[in-house]
Amino acid sequence: MPADGWQSVRLADVVSKIRNGTTARQVSRSTPHPVSRIETIAEGTIDWDRVGYLSTAVPGYELRGGDVLYSHINSLKHMGKVALFDGSRPLFHGMNLMLLRFDRAQVDPRYCFRVLQSEKGRAHARREAKSAINQASLGQSQILSLSLTLPPLPEQRRIAEILDTLDAAIRKTEQVIAKLQQMKQGLLHDLLTRGIDERGELRDPERHPEQFKDSPLGRIPSGWEIAPLREVAAISSGTTPSRSAPRYWQGGIIPWVKTAEVRGNRIEDSEERVTEVALLETGLRLYPPGTVLVAMYGQGATRGRAALLGIPATTNQACAAIECEPGRLLPTFLLELLGWSYERLRGAGHGSNQTNLSAALLGDLSFFWPPAVEQRRIDDVLGGVRARLKAEREGLEGHAKLKLGLMDDLLTGRVRVLGRPEGMEVKRGKD
Repeated sequence: MPADGWQSVRLADVVSKIRNGTTARQVSRSTPHPVSRIETIAEGTIDWDRVGYLSTAVPGYELRGGDVLYSHINSLKHMGKVALFDGSRPLFHGMNLMLLRFDRAQVDPRYCFRVLQSEKGRAHARREAKSAINQASLGQSQILSLSLTLPPLPEQRRIAEILDTLDAAIRKTEQVIAKLQQMKQGLLHDLLTRGIDERGELRDPERHPEQFKDSPLGRIPSGWEIAPLREVAAISSGTTPSRSAPRYWQGGIIPWVKTAEVRGNRIEDSEERVTEVALLETGLRLYPPGTVLVAMYGQGATRGRAALLGIPATTNQACAAIECEPGRLLPTFLLELLGWSYERLRGAGHGSNQTNLSAALLGDLSFFWPPAVEQRRIDDVLGGVRARLKAEREGLEGHAKLKLGLMDDLLTGRVRVLGRPEGMEVKRGKD
């Protein structure tokens, strides 16, 4: 039942125009006539780095501020993704995205955009879509059949402003994270090519060239050594216990890590778990916290990624487990070094007779190794940046959860809003 003063309508009742985009041929060069493509709204906003271009303007297909682009031909996972066009610069409406233009006498386009963006809107798209091989599609009638509840127009605007304010906080935090990541990459380059001396300062190859030496990996500090990874760490991989043996899986309590879970910096859990029987009867090993895992197989950017185990865990055969020699190699230093060497790791897999990495191939790769005390100094500097990144990512996660909860409350009328966001009052509506 709608909240007091709200009305139930269909999307068709508030849309003044719906259509597909121009089929005009796109060109490979940049022109003054950008045009939308499916990937332009892949992340829910207009991505200007992923637009196409038309050789000439196509009258009638110019987007207006407040227009919503709707993904109606895509894989089911991405069906119903939307982006709101703010009108800040010209953009033409391209094919394979549906245009929704709203009756502003009844609705604020930003409010309707939020309804379409919500789980209710996305679920409607997935439910109504007609699936084919690797693709699904929605017709205009299916899109317009979405039901929604409309508060009075002033309240629609206030709801949109609140959610816009949260989005602005999310974007700001994302920008801070991006800057910190750039700063870390620059710092990594300096630390892993110059090192830190006993006074805690970066060595200067121009002022003190005598502190450096030539090596197969370029100029490095004279106190560093070059050696294959296998000389400073033990490298092995896991296995997949038989899926047809319930005793290996049912009631399992031991984390079993797969390549898809080797992401971020630290692994604290896994989707699947194995039993103690699996450890006894198969080739599985239980690796201790501090083991560095490298994804040896995987599509896209997965292969070559590294992460640190924060828990005791086993792995499948697609993960290389690297156990550092105590007193010679610090796991967190190795993790940073492997991340910095990511493209080299991927190239090592492609450069052999296989498309994947292997434990043996990883072990044969040579790296530079500072003395353990200097590894610690380098890691201490990087630890400060890691802590700041962790705090910002936790803040981003908090903003995202708050937005998700508020969207559900505000768009259903469970929470009513009075005033503008900066002085907002909330009122619990009827459940």
